[in-house]
Amino acid sequence: MPQGQKNITAKSLVPDGVLTNAAALMAQGASRSRLNNWLRSHELVAETRGAYRRPGPPLKWQAVAYSLSQMGYKLLPGGLTALDMHGLSHYLAMGKNPVIQLYGSDKPPAWLSHLATAEGAVFKCHPPLIPENKLPLDTIASMPWGTWDWQIRHSSPELAMLEALNDLPGKLSFDHADKLFQGMVNVRPQLISGLLRACKNIKVKRLFLWLAERHNHAWFQDIKVSEFDLGKGKRTLAKGGKFDPKYMITVPEEFHGRK
Repeated sequence: MPQGQKNITAKSLVPDGVLTNAAALMAQGASRSRLNNWLRSHELVAETRGAYRRPGPPLKWQAVAYSLSQMGYKLLPGGLTALDMHGLSHYLAMGKNPVIQLYGSDKPPAWLSHLATAEGAVFKCHPPLIPENKLPLDTIASMPWGTWDWQIRHSSPELAMLEALNDLPGKLSFDHADKLFQGMVNVRPQLISGLLRACKNIKVKRLFLWLAERHNHAWFQDIKVSEFDLGKGKRTLAKGGKFDPKYMITVPEEFHGRK
């Protein structure tokens, strides 16, 4: 056994509750044979093929999200999941079989779709709505979670709302989006303006501004709509709906106009 491996233990390399993989263990000086020994002795358990942790309580989805970041994957909770983390969701994301929305530029590890969490979580990965190098300051939030106060990085409410709107129409309804926007009372005008400038998705930008004007929260008075590129041409988002000439989108008639 190489001299550097003598004092390596599963406990010294793998914090309580955290998932790891073979690549991360090898990078810290472990060998494949040492990993196999830890698995045989139950110092580590395989949650699924390729993902390991020390024995402990049932795996929670938050532990998975934190572990991905610790392993270097650029995949963060966003969209409806992040809105729920901020207490802004009208969506039972944390109930049974929650769909955890992850956003980032990295391809997810193959084992992610095979993990069994305590909640029966399903992980859905999406490409970033806005490239990481184009994000304004304070776009990514962080909050402590669990016994170890892990800092789980996730989308700010402003970015999360934009991410969620990308699923409308389809996976997100107008009614759901409208309810979500009711809670968006503390949007930071400077941050959302920076995000809208950086965002290249015309539909998302038009929808956000349409909802912002419809709800007319106090922060909307500090938004200069004319400074954003809203593209050209009409967008029909609701068949048989009503056309909004300012944002050039067709929305359900019952949602047309201000609240």
